[in-house]
Amino acid sequence: WLSRALVCSAPIRRLAAAAGPVEHEVRKSRFVAHATPAERAADGEALAAAVRAQFPKAGHVCWAACAPDGRRSGDDGEPSGTAGAPILAAIESEGLQCTAVAVARFRQGPKLGAGGLIRAYGAAARQVLRLAEAEGLVETVAPRAQLRVAVGVAEVGAVFACAAAAPGAVACEAQEYEGERAFLTLSVDEGAEAEVVERLRDATQGRAAVSPVGPPRW
Repeated sequence: WLSRALVCSAPIRRLAAAAGPVEHEVRKSRFVAHATPAERAADGEALAAAVRAQFPKAGHVCWAACAPDGRRSGDDGEPSGTAGAPILAAIESEGLQCTAVAVARFRQGPKLGAGGLIRAYGAAARQVLRLAEAEGLVETVAPRAQLRVAVGVAEVGAVFACAAAAPGAVACEAQEYEGERAFLTLSVDEGAEAEVVERLRDATQGRAAVSPVGPPRW
């Protein structure tokens, strides 16, 4: 599996904190946009539910999310492709990942047509994302790999000492214990896995069993 460590993902731009609301008006229809960090694509739907609770009189609350587990969007009753898709396109055009945007629409004026909806939802999403950028809420982060380490309980201290001395940032994300065995999940800078694994095996005289956990995370 060590060959995987040689294939590094590029750093990404993502939201560090929630942004908005930002209001965009088109022919008396108001589009109110919110943005938030997203670890999962389902976080976009959760954001839409929160916005819906905040604005129960909104006619539609449409959303999109770009996350490590995929891209998703929802039109919430708007014509297919006129709301969620342009919101997702706005996230991508701003070069962001791990980001969700929800836009609440309050219709008071005439119908906007498919083209008008596409432009309005996209514009509202871009505005809230650009506000986030202006407020310093966008960060660039490097990918992190996760390793699962199985050792004897007596060797946990050696693992932590090894992690502290390893190159880059190594953090323990989870610990589980079953009898005399310990199972630790470590996150490391992607590309440093091979050296970390070698150090772990040296520290435990080859007794540490190490395996990758899923795709890289940010």
